Amino acid sequence: MATYDFEWARSVLCLVELAVEPATDDAARKLDAALFVLTRQDSGFGAFVDPATGQLWLEGQGEPHLSDKLDTLLNLLGVDLVIGPAQVTYRETITQAATVDLTHNRPKGLKGEFARVILAFEPGATGSGFRFENAAPEDVVPEVYASAVEQGLETARAAGLLAGFPVIDLTARLIGGAAHDVDSSPAAFEIAAASAFEALRDRAAPALLQPIMRLAAAVSLDQIGPFVADLNARGGHIIDSGLRGDQSLVVALAPLASLFGYGPAFTRLTDGQANCTMAFDHFGIVEAVVEGQADAAPVVGARA
Repeated sequence: MATYDFEWARSVLCLVELAVEPATDDAARKLDAALFVLTRQDSGFGAFVDPATGQLWLEGQGEPHLSDKLDTLLNLLGVDLVIGPAQVTYRETITQAATVDLTHNRPKGLKGEFARVILAFEPGATGSGFRFENAAPEDVVPEVYASAVEQGLETARAAGLLAGFPVIDLTARLIGGAAHDVDSSPAAFEIAAASAFEALRDRAAPALLQPIMRLAAAVSLDQIGPFVADLNARGGHIIDSGLRGDQSLVVALAPLASLFGYGPAFTRLTDGQANCTMAFDHFGIVEAVVEGQADAAPVVGARA
């Protein structure tokens, strides 16, 4: 199995990803060097190794973006790759507030492991990301341990609660806890914080988030019917429209998962006589995939 350089960068806004594997040892060496350079030239392009499987993933801001990077790797740099199908990268969030009081206490010879954290978690606004607040008194949880709590939360939220995707749009507030003069350590508080975060799986109604794209199209009036029917079939909806001469100007939102290959499809639908642009708008809840429902399987991007 090929070994990889873990200094590669993650994408600033990853919406699409695919798995790749170098076909030869020589390709693996070329790939290491190429990805080190490409991820630093473009903050929207990333590469990472799934620690659970050892699988290498490339990530980008959309199909065309990722396709351009693959073309560079394959044709310009001559890297021989086995390539998996492109897929959407989801996110996760919580939909209910929850307070978790968790104690990590593990006897371990003369010096054990002890950390107690009391964390209040709340859903955040769309696009708010992740916020950590330390509201615990210094004499209850010393600052060095509070920093370890934040690191433990960062590690846990990156692993997800439902399908292995990062958890976003929430606030975690450290409101209390306890430390032991001998048995406490930053590592113990990291473990306690991560365990507290994982408890949200059963306490905070986690939900899956999918990228929602904004489409802006100029379509002739005689083609607007088929365009709207196709958009509806993809789970999209129009949020604004107007007229310009014999064209209808439409702004719509649709899930990225339903828009793979949309460029050629739109061209065929409008006989190449219309224009359409697409950009990321926000992450929205996948209504059919929430905790406790068996139909989470269609989320093909799950890496958990």
